[in-house]
Amino acid sequence: MSSTEANHYVEALFQQSIDVDLELKRITVYANLLFRSLSRETIQDPAVTLQITPTTALLSGKILSPDLVQAVGVYTRSGKQTGWKFTDKDWFKQARVDGTYHIESIEPRTLHPGVWVELKEWQVEIDFDALDGPLNIQGYIEVGEQKFPIMNPIQVHLSQ
Repeated sequence: MSSTEANHYVEALFQQSIDVDLELKRITVYANLLFRSLSRETIQDPAVTLQITPTTALLSGKILSPDLVQAVGVYTRSGKQTGWKFTDKDWFKQARVDGTYHIESIEPRTLHPGVWVELKEWQVEIDFDALDGPLNIQGYIEVGEQKFPIMNPIQVHLSQ
């Protein structure tokens, strides 16, 4: 780890609301992830890793498959693409195995000290029948070799 990497600090937290649909027998977590640099320097290209269990839970929202970025990516007025994508082409298959989702910005992203960045408007759904314990959503922000955990992991437990 270089001396500059050792000076990076990132604060990250979830904003969420939870819908428990008794008719459809499904839980949906609507979430945003906010993070910012607490360092004095800017941070280049942070990555996000989400860990969701059980692995049968479905992550969806404004995160694109790498294959779809060119076709359905969002463009800014200056013609640059913006938003978030999964890093692996086999992201869905990998997530079904271990519940891990690796996410990165479509465009180069710089975290300026104290300025919040959002990975917004995504959701996790799971049917009651697929729960054999709590629904867990946790993760971290990666900067080089450093990993900064999200401060408030989400856990939803149903008692029947």
